[in-house]
Amino acid sequence: MTAPLPGKHLLRRGLASIRRMVALHPRSFAVAVVGATVFALATVAGSWALGRVVDRVIVPSFSEQGVGDATVAAALALVLGIGLVRAAGIVVRRVFATITQASVQATLRGQLVERYQVVPYRFHRRRPAGELLSHAGNDVDAATEILGPLPYATGVVVIMVTSALWMVATDPFLSLVGAAVFPTLVVLNLRYQRSVDQPAERAQHELGRTSAVAHESFDGALVVKALGAEAIEGERFGRAAESLRDAKIRVAEIRAGFEAVLDALPALGIVAVLVVGAWRVDAGAISTGTVVAFVSLFTVLVFPLRLIGYLLGELPAAMVGLARVDAVLAEPADPRHAITAPPAAAAARGAAGGARVEIDRLW
Repeated sequence: MTAPLPGKHLLRRGLASIRRMVALHPRSFAVAVVGATVFALATVAGSWALGRVVDRVIVPSFSEQGVGDATVAAALALVLGIGLVRAAGIVVRRVFATITQASVQATLRGQLVERYQVVPYRFHRRRPAGELLSHAGNDVDAATEILGPLPYATGVVVIMVTSALWMVATDPFLSLVGAAVFPTLVVLNLRYQRSVDQPAERAQHELGRTSAVAHESFDGALVVKALGAEAIEGERFGRAAESLRDAKIRVAEIRAGFEAVLDALPALGIVAVLVVGAWRVDAGAISTGTVVAFVSLFTVLVFPLRLIGYLLGELPAAMVGLARVDAVLAEPADPRHAITAPPAAAAARGAAGGARVEIDRLW
């Protein structure tokens, strides 16, 4: 069974699908987002604290007055305190993001199994067991893969907003650097999502097809051997595996090109911060610690900003996986083909410890 490929407005429909999956287990996701927000604020605070340490401890230590022990202890306590808060945010985010992802996977697989039990038998006759296993396995995994790093992505947005406000409040010229780097990163990530859209969709479809062929070969191993069709089955699986390989390579090529640019842009931003910051320090507008703080901030932003590109790259695969799951869930249920226990059997179960199952009107 082939689900329709997502077409235009993928980002908008992808966000709608994410909201739908999050709605299945919103509490654990909300806790993960809170943890990501704490991590984001602590990350920005860590850069701010580093700047304060440079201004209050490191630079004065080279002067004749020196630095008192109390000032050094306060600086250490500040850095360690922010580090502990940041670590706590990371733990909360990761634990509850994993709980959310696993819970949504269990819910979707449960819905699929329930649907398999109530659809007409012609549904099963038209589809091999390998395809049904692929829906409950690979397709569910692909649909929910995006939920794991999603809270982290919300933290990245908080980091960007907080950093922009900090830059504007600190120095207008440094804020121009942030205004040039951050929007450019967003545009590049959106461009990456559009470029990887169709290749990622094709890769997910090829993965489902390859899994279905593999399961069919395992299920029908005795029949294949009896007919002497090993070579035919091997060739069929080989063609599916080659198509999957080509699709995955194409996605990797696009991702490699964009990741190189996404890695280089923050580095260029650091160079710009150093140049502009040195000029502003020489003019007496800002301190050395402020420049160090912003350089630190751009450094720690390299990986989080790449995460947005990763999420946008995973979005097409998630959309395809969820579309394939939805295609099964949309199959009409036929109660005549469900295996049910009548009320009498339910009552007897408590009294005699057994149950009677009746199958009514198979065809």
